[in-house]
Amino acid sequence: MTICLALLCQVHNCAHHYQVLNRYYQQIIARLREAANVCVPCIKVGVEKHRWSPELDEFKDECIYGLLRYGVTMAVLVLHGSVNEIRLRTKLRYKCAIKDAILTSESKFNDNLVGHLSNKDFNSFWKSWRKRFFSKNLTPTDCLNSKSRAENVLAEFTSHF
Repeated sequence: MTICLALLCQVHNCAHHYQVLNRYYQQIIARLREAANVCVPCIKVGVEKHRWSPELDEFKDECIYGLLRYGVTMAVLVLHGSVNEIRLRTKLRYKCAIKDAILTSESKFNDNLVGHLSNKDFNSFWKSWRKRFFSKNLTPTDCLNSKSRAENVLAEFTSHF
């Protein structure tokens, strides 16, 4: 109601209604930022897979932007003919490059573990193992069998086991 009064105010440079409208504006901006944080996907800069390389970046760019040089946008992509063959070939090369990077990464990791074991360097072995298979950001669940809050989840877990 006060917003309506502020909008209909006839007093020139009314300080009270200016504050009301400014507060309302700040609330709108805050809600839009909250919605953007929840709904708009963002790319985390610097967070990449350990196996990612500049070569894979080139393949990805070629896959995304490669057809633009032929004047083809995704909206008018023709799914037959030579342009589609180029698109499919590029996509296949990109997928194969990712699979090769994964296999190479797995192989290096396994060789690293075997090296630590053969040198009987158990501390390095377990450090590598934990770095690979355990996350630092493990958080317990908030809901279990439609029970929420920590004490209810704990009681549900305890009763089950």
